[in-house]
Amino acid sequence: MMKIIRFDRRPWRDSKGRNGFMFTTGVEILFQDAAPGDDLDGAVLMYPITSRGETSEACRLSIAKSALPDVIAALQEIANG
Repeated sequence: MMKIIRFDRRPWRDSKGRNGFMFTTGVEILFQDAAPGDDLDGAVLMYPITSRGETSEACRLSIAKSALPDVIAALQEIANG
């Protein structure tokens, strides 16, 4: 499964990749199933979308599927101030 989130305005922080900071216009979110025989239950991968509209593999965030409830709760807490 893949979802793309586009930002409605420029973020106050850009993403940092291999060659320095890049202007980020959104984020691509992918779900990756675990490999057969793997102990894990999969992961969510997040890639920034550059000003050219391309995803950047230089700045990937990987979150274990089992950690998603904690990540979502933390994001909701931040969003609610």
